[in-house]
Amino acid sequence: MLFSSSSEGAPCRAVATVPTSTPSIGFDPLSWPLEILDRAAFHRTADRLLGTKAATTRYPFRALRYWWAAAALAEHQRRLNAPLHILDAGCQGGFLKRVADASFRARWAGLDCRLDHPHLPAAGYDILHQADLERPLPFEPGCFDAIVSLHVFEHLRAPEATLREYARILRPDGLVLLGFPTMPALLARIREAQHRRGIAQGRRPDWGHQQVFDPGRCRALAAQSGLTIELITGSHFFRKTGCFLENFPGWVRFNQRWGRRFPALGSELCVILRKPGTAP
Repeated sequence: MLFSSSSEGAPCRAVATVPTSTPSIGFDPLSWPLEILDRAAFHRTADRLLGTKAATTRYPFRALRYWWAAAALAEHQRRLNAPLHILDAGCQGGFLKRVADASFRARWAGLDCRLDHPHLPAAGYDILHQADLERPLPFEPGCFDAIVSLHVFEHLRAPEATLREYARILRPDGLVLLGFPTMPALLARIREAQHRRGIAQGRRPDWGHQQVFDPGRCRALAAQSGLTIELITGSHFFRKTGCFLENFPGWVRFNQRWGRRFPALGSELCVILRKPGTAP
């Protein structure tokens, strides 16, 4: 991680009032429209952002990691009936914003330890921040309606501390969306030990994978941060980029059903956490 902090623009200001607490009604990914990905079609642009194989199919699972987050944010915006202020923490090339941009109204802040990804300028964030996610973030409390970190937490040395920072800068009733690789608990702990041994021996970079998350660890993370769980589900059980099956909505929905039934027996976890609301 880069131990620096700077921004293009000023940190957001906390609002004077907080939203009224509303009862959780949950999220159902099976109801989210795949047309969001059809409209964006960012993986099929000339620059082949997710690789040549991903560009050959309609719903490549490499793109679905951004689709599910975009769909959840769109649903959150509909429920609030107001534009969202979103922090894309670990924004890399801005792929999430490319998928979500036409789906709802929002003000987007991108944050990463480096801002030199070649595709980042084209994403069109309203503001960009350069900061280390393992240090206090350059925002006041209660800045954001939603914070998204896709395939970031597996690289952190202390994800618990980072999630507590997210909770601090999140508004009441705000959401944290996380996505990362998964395994059953026992295998996850074995893999983590392998990762850390490799780093200690110099066989792996210290910014590589260090954590492996299972549903139980996600619940513990939420409890330690004062957040409540809205959704823990698997993304898919099988992925072969460019496979002809990735053209069919039924294949996507089948994998979603598998992930809901067996969240740790797949490739990736999709997690939505909520900061409890406070009535005025």
